[in-house]
Amino acid sequence: MKKIFILATGGTIQMKKDPGRGLIPAFLGEELMRGLAFPDEEFILEFDEFSNVPSPWIKPEDMMKISERINSLTLECDGIIITHGTDTLEETAYFLSLTYSGDKPVVMTAAMRAPPDLGIDGPRNIYDSIKVALENASRSRGVMVVINNSIFSPRDVAKISTSNLAAFTSPEYGLLGTIDEKVIYFSKTVERESIKASSLALPIDLIQAYSGADSRLIRYSVNSGAQGIVLESLGRGNVPPGMLEGIKYALDKGLPVVVSTKVQNGRVAPTYGYEGGGRNLADLGCYFAGNLRANKARIRLMLALGTKEKEIRRYFEKFI
Repeated sequence: MKKIFILATGGTIQMKKDPGRGLIPAFLGEELMRGLAFPDEEFILEFDEFSNVPSPWIKPEDMMKISERINSLTLECDGIIITHGTDTLEETAYFLSLTYSGDKPVVMTAAMRAPPDLGIDGPRNIYDSIKVALENASRSRGVMVVINNSIFSPRDVAKISTSNLAAFTSPEYGLLGTIDEKVIYFSKTVERESIKASSLALPIDLIQAYSGADSRLIRYSVNSGAQGIVLESLGRGNVPPGMLEGIKYALDKGLPVVVSTKVQNGRVAPTYGYEGGGRNLADLGCYFAGNLRANKARIRLMLALGTKEKEIRRYFEKFI
């Protein structure tokens, strides 16, 4: 008989509405199973109460602990469900996808609504996640995100709504699959990556480019101890010329600077040759994140810098 672990970390899925305070943490992971039945499935369900916190409280150090926990748990079970808040779910999912090496499915899920709202989605998302974890075709696919009847890749999943049940999308590559009475995958294989980091390089700062942006925030980041910087650039990978002095300052101090974009679709590339253009940044020594969004490029950089060889180029050169 298959065994599934539910690793509860918190989020809206474990909250309730307090009349005087709004949504607050309330339920243990085990309580999430109330009212759920699997008449056609026989399996053992066990619970691991990792934490019960809002997802903005989840730090990279917590992600590392979750990774260590799931890598040990998969020796004892056939699949793992991780309940998590939606605000930082895509970051934790991407972190785990780079640090989990097992062949048992790991499914992250969440909720956009909590009791007593009508149409709460947590129970359905847990039900779907268990079905995905039990599915034989899920084996060796690594970490996945299941929400709103959809199966997403951690690399591509993005939250696009603050309140809609269809809060997540996969803007570049589409869904991995769906749950429609049964689990249906749209692709037979999934590319998996591993970054064997022995530590985390922290802090890594994320700085956004905008019209008229200058170098103050970059300089402050460098002088206050940042280990690296991710630029959420404009368009194809471009920044206002006022940011160049700060970028050069960071690079001269030995900090890696990674270029991503605030645009939802498409990749950054050294295309534009004007002052502040992508070609200018590449010539200075910046790395490019391809179509990896800035929050995930930050995760990738902190792990790459945490490897024994600090192999930044190896983990970003594929995006050029």
